[in-house]
Amino acid sequence: MGKFGMKGRSVVATAALTAGMLVLSGSVASAADGPYVDQNHPVSRFTGNWKPAGIWDIAQPFEPASSGIAVDFTVAINAGTTAGAENHFAAAEIRRFPAGETIDDEPIVGGVGVLSFPDESLPSGHYPAVVSFPQEPQLEEGLRYALVIDPATTDGGSASFPMSLDGVSSPFANLFVQTKESGSWEGYATGRLFFKLRMAPTPEAPVAPEEPEAPVTPEDPAESEAPVDVDDDPGDTVAPVDPQDPVIPKTPKGGEPAAPIVGSPSFTG
Repeated sequence: MGKFGMKGRSVVATAALTAGMLVLSGSVASAADGPYVDQNHPVSRFTGNWKPAGIWDIAQPFEPASSGIAVDFTVAINAGTTAGAENHFAAAEIRRFPAGETIDDEPIVGGVGVLSFPDESLPSGHYPAVVSFPQEPQLEEGLRYALVIDPATTDGGSASFPMSLDGVSSPFANLFVQTKESGSWEGYATGRLFFKLRMAPTPEAPVAPEEPEAPVTPEDPAESEAPVDVDDDPGDTVAPVDPQDPVIPKTPKGGEPAAPIVGSPSFTG
C-alpha cells in the first residue's frame, strides 16, 4: 500500500507541554445505536511532539473494547503554521499485532484507510487526521491490532504528532508506539499517539425462511392393492372329506389323491 515498507532512519523529537485533559473511555452499543466510540484517548497535559522521519513507518497499537466494524480513527496531529496542512501524512491501515508477535506485513481484510483532514481544531488546539474504513474491517474484542501510518508528507517532509509521555509502569505499556526504523518493528518510546476509535455493530446475518412442507396427495382408490390370494396354488382343489375327519387333504392337479398324512386316517378313493 502506498509507501509502506522498509525505510531508513532519522528522528527529531522535542518535548513540549500542552493543555488538555486525559480521558479514557469505551462504550458498547446495540445494533440500533449505529456507530459508537469504542475508545477515546484525547491529548493530555503531559505530551511531547514527535516528528518521525518520513522514510520509515510508525504504528500505534490498540485493543478494541468490543467486537464490531471499524468505522474510523481520528488521530491528533500538530497544528504547525498552516492549520496542520504540513502534517497531512500519506497513508494508514489496520494490521494484526498478536501478543508476543510482531506487526503483520499486510492489512486485515478491509483495513486500508481513506484519509481526510478536517479544517477544524481539536479542544487541545491540535488538528484531526481522520482515517475512514469504507470496506468495513472486522475487529475482535481484546485482540491487539496496530494502526500503521506512513508519516511522509507531500512536500517530502514528515508529519508531526503530539505523543503521551507515559512511564514504563503504565497500564498501556503493550500499546506504546512502534517504529520500523531499523527494518523491523520495535518499540520507540514509552508513549502513545492520541486517537479516537469509532466502531459499529456487526450486522446479524438474515435467517432464511423455512421451506413449507409439500402437501400430501390423497390416495387414489383405483390404485389400492388387489386382494391377496392366500392359496399357494390357484389350480389346487380341495377333495371332499368326511366331516368327522380332523385332517383336510388337498388333491393336487391331475386328480391323484395326496399321500396319506402320518398319524391320520387315509383315503383310498
